[in-house]
Amino acid sequence: MKWTLLEDIQLLILVRQYFTLLVKQNGLDAKSSFSQQLHAAFNSPQRDAAALLYRLKGAKILQLASRPTGNAEQQRFKCLLQDDSALYDYSVTFPTLRKPQSPLIIAQVLTHFAASDPLLSVTDTLHAIAAALSLQSIQVEKILIESNQVLVNSYRQLERYESHAKRSLDLSAQIKQQTPAVELIDEINLCRNRASQLYHVHERDGAQVIFSSDGTGFGKSYGVIQGYVEYLERFASPQALNAVLPEGGFTNLLFISPQKSQIDLDHRQKERILAAGGELICVVARKDIADLNFIDWATGLKNRERYSGWSEVAKASAYIGGEMQQLNHLIKQIDYCETQIEQQARFGTFDASSEKDMLEQQLTNYRHSLRRTLESACKKLFTQGSAAASVQEYIRLGI
Repeated sequence: MKWTLLEDIQLLILVRQYFTLLVKQNGLDAKSSFSQQLHAAFNSPQRDAAALLYRLKGAKILQLASRPTGNAEQQRFKCLLQDDSALYDYSVTFPTLRKPQSPLIIAQVLTHFAASDPLLSVTDTLHAIAAALSLQSIQVEKILIESNQVLVNSYRQLERYESHAKRSLDLSAQIKQQTPAVELIDEINLCRNRASQLYHVHERDGAQVIFSSDGTGFGKSYGVIQGYVEYLERFASPQALNAVLPEGGFTNLLFISPQKSQIDLDHRQKERILAAGGELICVVARKDIADLNFIDWATGLKNRERYSGWSEVAKASAYIGGEMQQLNHLIKQIDYCETQIEQQARFGTFDASSEKDMLEQQLTNYRHSLRRTLESACKKLFTQGSAAASVQEYIRLGI
């Protein structure tokens, strides 16, 4: 007996309802408790449990878990889907639901939806449109999803596209509102500068250990850095920018923080350090070195921008040209993997999940290779016996 649209709709609704049980089944057959439960809920004398399983196979929800046995009651199946997001993809659903609606029906549904009350839930709106046009709610859902009028959110609830977009904009606005203005940051830094006097850091040029239980933002780090800035200016101002500072004293400042959010260097301090001939070097974790989206706090640039600039400038270098060409290749491979992972995450099939796992492993390998490539380039530049006598000369060698 040929399957009808109403039967496919009923079976799809049941599969959505029982999906958490279905995905746990291993070696499912017509006599399994789940199959009997599904058959009882389907409640049709025209279809037995085996027929339901074979129909789910035709909808690409199940696949054979063993070779064909020739006995429908004993044939074993397994679930193809990893999560139920694929149950809302009408390109891989039941045959009767895959059939496109007529342009007239689609136009009528879209007209009714455009005129509907946006404050009414999408589910109630679907029911109202279906009743007005003598359709099934699932048919209306299919048209609206494929027409990009509604989407299925992470809670498997239907949502209007404009509502989702508005909420995303609201979130962006909230983040922007919580980001302090430049003027406020400058005022805060002035207060930190005054508060730092409490720690007497300006009176100490040598290495010191200061213990304080004060909270974040009271000027401890700010004062230490400010003391370094003033010391650097005092010794470096009469010298050339590339001159080496006198041995001893406060020539280097190492700032260590367990939290990246605490690295908040005043832009005026950065400018004074650079003007005095100082260098800002970020020493970060291995994971951050390989993360192209990591922002270098000294330059404010993402690693992708920094590495791309290096590879472009030094790709013809006699010292590290090969490493820089490899670096450019790895950047492209990492970007490709990240894009593919994002695309595969939209599907709920086991095939997509396996592909995503493979891509994530490739991404990990590419990131390790990127870090090793950078290390190799550095080792070549700083090889023992090199003629370079300063950092600037090493940079010129690399270029």
